Amino acid sequence: MKRHMLLLTFLILCITLSKKGVLEEFIIVPNGQHGPITFNDDTYKKMIDFFKKQAGIK
Repeated sequence: MKRHMLLLTFLILCITLSKKGVLEEFIIVPNGQHGPITFNDDTYKKMIDFFKKQAGIK
């Protein structure tokens, strides 16, 4: 998939999730793709907090 189409897809996903009250923040890590570079302490904590909230875990 071309990069601009991928970004558009993520944008549509973000808008949809925001309207449903699921998404509070969307993080883009430049050149992060889907792997280890995205797992710095800050983004990892935000990801874990999001999943805990969705699971109803405090």
